[in-house]
Amino acid sequence: MVPEIHDTALEILNMIYTSARGALLVKKIVFERQIPKVLCDEALFHYLKQARGSTIVPFTAPVGSFYIELF
Repeated sequence: MVPEIHDTALEILNMIYTSARGALLVKKIVFERQIPKVLCDEALFHYLKQARGSTIVPFTAPVGSFYIELF
């Protein structure tokens, strides 16, 4: 994965996390802070084999593809 795609994916993750967390806080739903992570190549496939209770959303850009996992 080229650095630009990694950085873009991480920025999208941060936006989704911040937005979701803010919306849930308004409803007085609090959850533990997490640091979004971007996984690719072998690390991604190893992680996906163990992931439970989440949704994987694929994204494709002209320079490559990536996935976002939502819990």
